[in-house]
Amino acid sequence: MDFTRNPSGAGVLEEFSLDCLGEEARAYLERSGALLDTPIQRLAKMNQPAIDLYKSHGIDIAKEYLEIAVCAQHNNGGLQGNIWWESNIKHLFPVGEVNGTHGVYRPGGSALNSGQVGSLRAATFIAKRYAEEPPGDAWFAEKVREQVEAKLELAKRMLEEPTRDRALGARVRQEFQERMSSYGAHIRSVEGVTRAAAEAWAQLGTLRATLGVRSPRELPEAFRNLDLCLTHAVYLEAMKEYLAKGGRSRGSYLVLDPAGEAPCAELSDEWRFSLTDPEAFVNRHILEVQLDETGAPQTRWVPVRPIPREDVWFENVWNEFRQDNIIR
Repeated sequence: MDFTRNPSGAGVLEEFSLDCLGEEARAYLERSGALLDTPIQRLAKMNQPAIDLYKSHGIDIAKEYLEIAVCAQHNNGGLQGNIWWESNIKHLFPVGEVNGTHGVYRPGGSALNSGQVGSLRAATFIAKRYAEEPPGDAWFAEKVREQVEAKLELAKRMLEEPTRDRALGARVRQEFQERMSSYGAHIRSVEGVTRAAAEAWAQLGTLRATLGVRSPRELPEAFRNLDLCLTHAVYLEAMKEYLAKGGRSRGSYLVLDPAGEAPCAELSDEWRFSLTDPEAFVNRHILEVQLDETGAPQTRWVPVRPIPREDVWFENVWNEFRQDNIIR
């Protein structure tokens, strides 16, 4: 496809009809008063300034293609957290998209509200339950001594072992970035994710065993590459587990499925996909991934916490608060 100019002269945003829209998209456009024949007409109805912005830069999106690059905007999950936003690491409160409170069905625009609520609840819990003075430097140093020594030993090996590859870091980041873009982005497949996860763990093992640096100045980047490689391996492992449990397309990504439905006549059969059943196991559970003592990934499915049904009669709640039974 020519991403710079539509050779036919026809409007680019006039090429796909309403037949390509799913039920949710049609309902959204109908509620917006924009259930019109062509995409450019719909966009003009909902957001004319977007068209004007491009035109002010000499681009008429009714006649020209736009080159696009899809990137991950939201994480929508990550670290485990309880109802006070405290993680399974005591005293660590992940607030925002890094916390598992965001979820795939989070309404758009509620990220800020969720972050504000999480921050307030975390601060409330800290003020009420963690008001004591923090431990001293000596206590902390003893707690992290083994971990720091292990990192220093690894840094020493990366600097001194002659068999380590000093040029590996220059090319490794591109390898796992391309792997994530190809298999873990907005277009996924069971086969691709399974293969990519295996490659990611193998690459992490290779990095740990062979990554070298030419000078101490390169150590920060080397550790960054190790962390990023581990992160992408864990993400791919989670995707693989999700698909293995019957998960399919949902949220902001599409899982290719030869037995699924064709999106529309304009796209070939390779784009067939199926949606995850709302009542499926993966929609009633949260997937948790952690590393065991050997560094191997372990997965666990935890039932989704139900919306609490509590007695909120004022006098009862007020008594619970006065007796310090709320924050626990």
